[in-house]
Amino acid sequence: MSAAIAAVFSARSEESPLPAGRLLTQYLQPDTTYVVGIAPNLPTTVVFPAPGLGFQGVGLMQASDTTPQPVQIEHTAGTNYFTVRAIMPNARSDLNVIFEGRIYAFVFALSHEPIRGLTLSRPPAAPAGARAAAKRTLRVTVNRLVEMLDEAKAYDLIAGAFPGYQKNISVQGKGYRIPYLLFDALVDHAWRFEEEDTIILRVVFINKTPRPVYFRPDAVAVKIGERTFYCSIADATGEIPAVANATALEQEQTQLVAQLTAAPAAAKQAEQMPAAQARSRLGEILAAYQRGQSVAYFAITGNPDGTRANVSLTNNFNVLVAAGRLP
Repeated sequence: MSAAIAAVFSARSEESPLPAGRLLTQYLQPDTTYVVGIAPNLPTTVVFPAPGLGFQGVGLMQASDTTPQPVQIEHTAGTNYFTVRAIMPNARSDLNVIFEGRIYAFVFALSHEPIRGLTLSRPPAAPAGARAAAKRTLRVTVNRLVEMLDEAKAYDLIAGAFPGYQKNISVQGKGYRIPYLLFDALVDHAWRFEEEDTIILRVVFINKTPRPVYFRPDAVAVKIGERTFYCSIADATGEIPAVANATALEQEQTQLVAQLTAAPAAAKQAEQMPAAQARSRLGEILAAYQRGQSVAYFAITGNPDGTRANVSLTNNFNVLVAAGRLP
């Protein structure tokens, strides 16, 4: 070590007591960079679970090297550990350790709180139940989801022509409405694909306004009891159209509402229709709005963690739709 470097480290040691260093134990994390504090007067030893270490680094030197580098490393072939320490002021080095075919990244940097020892252990084996659940993890591709949508749409036609076709599919009619401010969502039919653990819902959106209503198909979710499932695929335009004569109906509706809210004398003077007849006509107009409909299909697949949910068709499927908005 040169006299200048020795003087720097001597001055540093006079400013504060020598650090004792911490001893840490962590699990192996191949996708994580370990940032390890080091010091000039303290060895930092990193221990792996087994021998067979390979090294690729920058800013490192061995004791036998004549060209100085910021950090010195020592490793004996066949052992499962190596040791580093700072050589230069503001020392920093980067090291990749290849262990059992995986890369473990390290950054060693000068620190007032260095690590004396870092022991890397293997993560604990998953319990038998978790391993069994992993085997049940679903592998449903996008192409298969699209196929299931098509099969649900054509279910009656295909099942009638091929009686054995529906062995993986069960179906149940629903027919209940979920009211929203601007529209209703009628859950019409539900299909269950057993092997893929997927439920497909046919939903009819019914407009309750004289203008088109929009919703976000990608934000639709289905609530079953306390569980919420986000759709794995959706076939929906996101628009609930208005009826063809919506403009004329809206104008008539405005006139009838104005009549019913006006003073009786003014209404009689304007020779308008009787109040009972006006209220009946308003009901007809509101019913006419509901001829504006849009059919959509939504699928839910398994649990959010990828395991099977085994949702029964006997459930009520509460379709959650992002608030409708007028254009």
